[in-house]
Amino acid sequence: MSLPCQDVNKTSKFYEDELGFDIGRKSYYWVDINLLGNQITFTLDDNFTLKTKHYAFEEVLLPSFHFGILLDEETWTKYYSKFKGKDYFAMGAVKFLEYKKGQHQSFFIEDVNGYFIEFKNFTNQEQIFENND
Repeated sequence: MSLPCQDVNKTSKFYEDELGFDIGRKSYYWVDINLLGNQITFTLDDNFTLKTKHYAFEEVLLPSFHFGILLDEETWTKYYSKFKGKDYFAMGAVKFLEYKKGQHQSFFIEDVNGYFIEFKNFTNQEQIFENND
């Protein structure tokens, strides 16, 4: 995924220093970040602004514009403990679809660009992409 940002250095410092993710290739105009084995690229856009809206899911207000990282329970717990209480920690552990297909727990952080990242752990990994019909 490639997303715009206003400051490549500020963005790369946040992902490396605050979150602990590795920085890949980088130039003045863009940076690649290893987001748990997935590449996210931030590209310079001086005019970038993000106006987020929210939606309700199971009576919880969630950011409409976010991306998710799927983790096993041990890794999810490790990152939850690491990020909880930080300034960028946007939403604590919430369980969704409890006792239903697709049950999972999530927490959100907000990066320096206003993007939200959802860290998800499914109770049954085989149900990650199954419909609830």
